[in-house]
Amino acid sequence: MRRNFCTWKRAMQIQYNITRIEEWCKGHDLPEGTLQLEHLMQATKLLQLKKASHNDIEIIYDVCWMLTPTQVQKLVQNYMIADYEVPVSPDLIKAIAQRVAANEKNDTLMLDAISLEDAGSFETPEIRDVDLEGERYLPGWLVNLSRLKSLMHLVVV
Repeated sequence: MRRNFCTWKRAMQIQYNITRIEEWCKGHDLPEGTLQLEHLMQATKLLQLKKASHNDIEIIYDVCWMLTPTQVQKLVQNYMIADYEVPVSPDLIKAIAQRVAANEKNDTLMLDAISLEDAGSFETPEIRDVDLEGERYLPGWLVNLSRLKSLMHLVVV
């Protein structure tokens, strides 16, 4: 929610990082890990989408369906335009604010902090076999250090 983070360029950087995390999750057989990133993915999509007309706002709400109207409003208000971008018009900001007013009673900006008692039951994940052979990595400039290679072998075994 920091103003200098609400830019198109920052959204592109975050989207790249999310893609790398998704690849890592798929490579380590953790498909459920990507579900936790959905809110962040939609927030970055919002920052990348065009915000010039009322139709664009409708598209934002369709694409970013997990974000609440208050979250959309905050991101659009904090959005910093680049030199080559057209500023978000006050008309559009008012239209977004009207959506927030309509959903005011149950709309939150951030997720509420809950106690452990309210969180429900926690399922312990199944134990997985981990192939550490593939995890051992030495950068090319360290390959000639025989003691380090011996230490790496002892740690992995």
